[in-house]
Amino acid sequence: MHRSRTARALTIATALTLAGGAAAATAAASAPDEVTTVSVGYLHTVGVDAIMHTGLANDTFISHGIELELTQFDSGISLSQALAGGSLDLAVMGAVISNFPAQGQGHAVIANNIEADTARIWAAPDADITTVEDLDGRQLATVQGTTAHVLLHIALTEAGMDTDAVQIVNSDMATAVNAFLSGAVPALSTWAPNDIRIEEQMPDAVVVTSAGEYFPDAAILGGWVASNDFIDETDTLHRLILGWLDANHLLMTETEASLDQVWEAAYEENLTREQLTDQFAQLRSYTNEEWAELYTDGSVGNWLGQVEQVFVDLGGLDEFVDPSEFFDPQIWLDAYEEWSA
Repeated sequence: MHRSRTARALTIATALTLAGGAAAATAAASAPDEVTTVSVGYLHTVGVDAIMHTGLANDTFISHGIELELTQFDSGISLSQALAGGSLDLAVMGAVISNFPAQGQGHAVIANNIEADTARIWAAPDADITTVEDLDGRQLATVQGTTAHVLLHIALTEAGMDTDAVQIVNSDMATAVNAFLSGAVPALSTWAPNDIRIEEQMPDAVVVTSAGEYFPDAAILGGWVASNDFIDETDTLHRLILGWLDANHLLMTETEASLDQVWEAAYEENLTREQLTDQFAQLRSYTNEEWAELYTDGSVGNWLGQVEQVFVDLGGLDEFVDPSEFFDPQIWLDAYEEWSA
């Protein structure tokens, strides 16, 4: 799906203060004449797209000759299906990064962050549900195979309950939230920013539990997955990761200014600026230097495997596949070596 075209050089915003090294500073000076367009699908949540929007606002991708052609999706399942079907080069997602790649459909290439406390289980105020144990035998709406489903599984397991103790009503997340708010189901497992809508429309709703209560056991890694074809486009992928490194550096060192940009570009219509800050705080984010250590010491691969095992336990995967089969940390580390030089 990616393609190259000629483009006039673009001057990068003077707000860029890329202290990450000479390579990054040189790349930020202007866009190259030759630009490769890459098709990217993504989920519109802060944990998934904040780094991407920071990069777009500051031309960090275009500075390395990469133009992102974006398509928004409602869940990681439909996004992964589009990637596997060949309509996308890359997909940016949450927990599903540990699912479809383990089935041979794509390769994990970039870790964005850990969704440490972005998912919650809610109960209607009159449902007589205040603890995880109270969910026994009750209906709960969610999207199977997603971050919200992973939280439900971990919460039930920690409470000593069978995973089939809850009657799951599976649908897309918009339908699940509507079902909960309309009273059709007494409970819901969802992810940010849906909690804001629930707080506004059902202010007495009960937070039964959240992912933060199970960290690091519920450490849900999110990031970028390359299609089976795009993983072989090593130069294009390398340049895209350089753009990501510039963007993550800005987000981590100029956080408030970067979040202002993210809010204005993508969230002004559905979140307040304070709500955006709160959702960013629900993440475990790392500097490029910290990520380099986490890629090198095996932490990123271990986090991928941790959530993959949940999918195996849920029956979504037939067997556990070692993350080394669908994740090569050296791809990111090679770009980081150039970026930090």
